[in-house]
Amino acid sequence: MMKINKKKRAICFDVGGVLVELGPPISSWLAPLDKSKLEKLLNSYSLGELAPELFFAELKKISGHPDNSIPIEKWFVERRLISPFSGASAMLSKLLEAGIEVFLFSNTNETHWDFIRTFSFAYDHAFLSFMMKKKKPDPDSFKEVERVTGLAGKEIIFFDDSTTNVLIANSCGWSAHLVTGESPINDISEILRLNYQIEIH
Repeated sequence: MMKINKKKRAICFDVGGVLVELGPPISSWLAPLDKSKLEKLLNSYSLGELAPELFFAELKKISGHPDNSIPIEKWFVERRLISPFSGASAMLSKLLEAGIEVFLFSNTNETHWDFIRTFSFAYDHAFLSFMMKKKKPDPDSFKEVERVTGLAGKEIIFFDDSTTNVLIANSCGWSAHLVTGESPINDISEILRLNYQIEIH
């Protein structure tokens, strides 16, 4: 059972580090020959500027990943995306069942998103950097969420694991909260209960 304050609002979630547990940064296990090139490549892929085939071809060129090991495409997903945090899927479903709009807002790429979709998260709309062609903390990405949803300011409750993203969201007038650590779903539930009278049972 969920008790909610009926005031119109939506809850917007970052995905990695908030709903899904992340593994180590890609650069720490691909041993790139040029870290700056890797970062540029990852950024381009997360903005939807490269097709997966081209991305992985370029990734192989600049990484220390041996050809005879686990396929780099498999590593790219399974070493970075561990699993949903305990309670994440149930929380999203309960929020929707209570009539609260739920959005995902993530800097991600096509390959990672295809894997995240297998978790069967419930939500109304997903704002994904590789589809939007813009990413957090660019203020335009936050404005895109407002434009599509028709919501703004305190109507949007936002959870992210990046201090910078939370600061930008707050500067846009959103009710933004930083969540980090091993049990973000518990922290989110407590914030919703204490600040917004939204209780998840």
